[in-house]
Order: sequence, then C-alpha cells, then structure tokens
Amino acid sequence: MGTRAKQSPVNEHDSGLLLDHREHKLISLLWAGHTDASAAQRIGVSPRTVTNILRSLMDRLGADNRFQLGVVLGIHFAPRRTSDMRTPAVGPARTERLAKLPQ
Repeated sequence: MGTRAKQSPVNEHDSGLLLDHREHKLISLLWAGHTDASAAQRIGVSPRTVTNILRSLMDRLGADNRFQLGVVLGIHFAPRRTSDMRTPAVGPARTERLAKLPQ
C-alpha cells in the first residue's frame, strides 16, 4: 500500500491561513487577473479542477460563493496599508487601474 506525499502548506504573508502550493498558485493567478481557464493552463490542470479547488476552499473557509471566498482571501492576503494609507499596487490589472486614478 503506497503512501501519499504530504503536501507542505504555504503560509503566505503570515496570514494564518494555510494553503497548499497548488491552492496558493491558483489564488495568486486569479488575484493577478487570470480567468479560470488561463489559470488552469498555467498550473497544468483542467478548468474543472480549478472549480473543484475553489469549491474545496469555499467549503473549508465557510464561503457560500466566489464573492465571499474573495472577501475571506482578501482579508488574509491583501497587502497591508502603507503609512500614507495608500494600498500598494498588486498585479498588472490593479497597477493599470491605479495609474488611471487622479493623484
């Protein structure tokens, strides 16, 4: 009987929320603006697997939908505010949006 290798949890930004490597990579890609399909291609899984990973995270974190999952993950992984109370830019889509805002 074979044994499964235990996945090493990743504790990004010391948030207290542990994600395995694949979950962390997927969330990072989605956070950066990738679609489910493009994120699936980047991590080498099917779009259906992306759906299953997200459903598993929703179940684990008590979220009823993707919006709630985003809120929970945002609380745990959002960049902390800087001393001048501006949020640092994260990801290409956010950087582009922030560049368009009046200073």
